[in-house]
Formats: sequence, structure tokens, C-alpha cells
Amino acid sequence: MDQRNLEREQANGVNGQQQPSANERPPQIFKLNVDYFEKVFEYLSIRDLHSFGQTCTRMQKVAGYYYKEEFSKDLFHHDSEFDGFREYVEYMGTGKEGVDWNKFKSVKKIYFDVLCTTFIEKIPKEILNKIEEIECNFCTPQFFEDVLVHFPNLKSFNFGFSANDDDWLTRKYPKLEHVSWISLTGEGKSAGKLQTFFEKNPTIRSFEMDPMTICSMGTSMAKAKLDDLYVDLFQSHLDRIPVETFRTVTQFLYDKGAFKRIHLTIHANKCSIGEYTKWKSPFSLSTVHTKGIDLSPLVHLGELGFPQFQSAHKDFVNMINNPALSKGLENLKKLYFWEAHIDNILPFLHLSPKLEKIIVEHEILKKPVFIDPVALNRERKKLSEQLASKGINVSKVTFFIPESNYLETKWKTVDTNFKFIEIRRCPGEIL
Repeated sequence: MDQRNLEREQANGVNGQQQPSANERPPQIFKLNVDYFEKVFEYLSIRDLHSFGQTCTRMQKVAGYYYKEEFSKDLFHHDSEFDGFREYVEYMGTGKEGVDWNKFKSVKKIYFDVLCTTFIEKIPKEILNKIEEIECNFCTPQFFEDVLVHFPNLKSFNFGFSANDDDWLTRKYPKLEHVSWISLTGEGKSAGKLQTFFEKNPTIRSFEMDPMTICSMGTSMAKAKLDDLYVDLFQSHLDRIPVETFRTVTQFLYDKGAFKRIHLTIHANKCSIGEYTKWKSPFSLSTVHTKGIDLSPLVHLGELGFPQFQSAHKDFVNMINNPALSKGLENLKKLYFWEAHIDNILPFLHLSPKLEKIIVEHEILKKPVFIDPVALNRERKKLSEQLASKGINVSKVTFFIPESNYLETKWKTVDTNFKFIEIRRCPGEIL
């Protein structure tokens, strides 16, 4: 029996539970198995689910199992009031000492404000051995001297600090697969060490860098064998980096096989996307501001994101209505909004046959606040019927929306899963 089925049986009270005597009559609700409870839990908020789990030991296991299946990868702050879920949390955030680590038995990913060796030494070794991913705003250089001792199974590391602290690039990390390194200087002093890093760490599959660092020492990445290269472009970078330089370096790396896909995040009011996207490789684009940005040159676009509210901009409407853009959206698979009007989302259901996922993280800004899955399914079906004669299949879209919108939708429509559309609760932070 695999671990998942074992946990399911334990939640059902089948495995390891003391059975009632012949004279005892357990409550009728105990006769229900986890499947029935899961149907009920779809209508509950995180707060209500936690309250349900506080009623008795059996219900705590049932609610905990559902939390583990649906929410364990959401960011859970260590001092959250929902203490009944702590043993199931996989992703926790902390910026303080004094955490009762023994309550977080399932943690695999941690977010730190500041990462230093003295703080890490207070975490039990059995928990450190489980950590696969770390995110932090700042880490001390000394930490890297002991990282292999503290986190032997580390697979992903996201951090930022001065490029002067670059000795970590000379070490071998046997299981590391992803690094996000945002240099504060963007100088090329670490070029030799960066080349050494990729030579010693062939397990690295994705890397995130700032464009200044790429342009100053990107050629030292020629021996990398990445699946994905992530780049954040801010207005200050766009003002300082010649378009031709950035494009030449990244095209060189792509031709050398250093990466398969490039992912751009544009943080700028104005940008000539066409100048930055003349690559032969598939890429994704995430924009913070659409004003002044023409997306029509995009022909390999796999992901598109709008991390700030765009719907009020007329440029957004003009951009979506641009006939030239429809060609670029044919390969779109993932769409992200911080917040949006539902009317801004509908065009993508009509233009992107390969679209599989839409995420609205913060708020749907149009009343009624519930989402009509029947209407969305009908709109997606229209595209399927239009493309059927051409032999083009249309993907089912999973639509992730905030909890408030999801619960309003679930209570009013009941069924949220159809042939072309499924509505689900968006992952988030548990405070």
C-alpha cells in the first residue's frame, strides 16, 4: 500500500483506530468515509475546514488529510492561527526565531527573510533533511560554507545578495536543480566562477538571473544544459542595456544549447517587445505594465502574466483586439492575472486552443462575484467546434480563482467541472 492510500485509510479510521465496543454507538457521521467528507469540504473556507477539524481527533485526521491533499503547498506562516494544520504543511514562511519546529513534520520548502547559519542550527536535523527548496531575501556568505551540511537534499534555491559574495559558485551541489540569483551589481567579476558552477553542477535544470549579469558574463554559461532560463527586465535595465547586446548574448546561449526556453518578466511602462523577442526558441512573457507594450510580434508565447491590474487600461483592450496578436496566442498554455475583469479573460478562451490554466490570484472585479462555469464552458466549446474541421484539438482549461469567488461559485452552481472548463480554488498564503 502506497503512502497516499495509507494516509487515506488512517483518515477513514480503518487503520490503527480503536474500534468501539458492542455497547457503544458512535455518532452516525463516523460511518461516512473520506470521499463524502471531501465533497462537503469543497464548500468550506480554510477557516471553516480548520474549525471542523477541531471537533474531535477523528475529524482532525479527516480535515488534515484534505488539507494535505489540497492546500499543503500553499505558503503557511509559522505563527498562523490554524495550528491544527501544522503537521501537514509543506511550505512554511518564517522570519523569526523561536519556531516550534517539531510541529512542522512535513515541511519541504521554507521562506526566510534572512538566512544565516546560527538560525539554521536551531532547526532539528530530521526536518533539515527533508527540505528541498529555500527562498530568502538575503543570506550571509557564511551560510554557503555549510549549506551541504544543513540541507543535503536541497533542489531549489532562490536568493539575492551582492555579486561580491560569489564563492558559493565554486561548490558542487549534488541534488540542486534550480537557482534564482539576483545580483545587486550585475558586474562580470564572477564570470569564471559561474562557468565553474555549471561544470560542477550538471543537475541544474533552470536558472534565474538579472539581465545585467547575463550581458556581462552570460557567455560563461555556454556549458550549461538548462531547460529554462528566467530573466527579469526592469525599466532601469532597459535604459542601460542595448537591445542588440541582450539579444545577441541570449541567442548565443540558445544556439550553444545552454537553455531550451527563455522566460521574460517585463517591469516597464514602455518596451519594444519585438526587439527583445527575435529568438528562435519558445519563450514566455510576464508583463507588469501593458501600457505602451505591443505583444503582436510574439509567436512562441507559452505563458502570459499580468502581475498588476491591467483591465482599466484601454491599451489592454486594444492589445487583445489586435488581429496580429491572435497568431501569438495560438501556443499559449498558461495565463496569469493578479486581478482582472472576467471580460478580459474571455478573449483568451476564444484565441488560445492550447490554453490549459488560467490563474486569477487576487480578485475577480465584476459582479456577480461568482463565476458561471456553464457559460465559460459554452464559450470554450465554440472554439472547439470552429477548429474541429481543421483537426485541431482544444484543451480543457482549469480556472483557478480566489477563495471568496470560488466559494460563491460553488454554493450557487454546485458543479464546477465540465468538459472544457473546471473551476478550482487558487493557491495562496495561509496567515
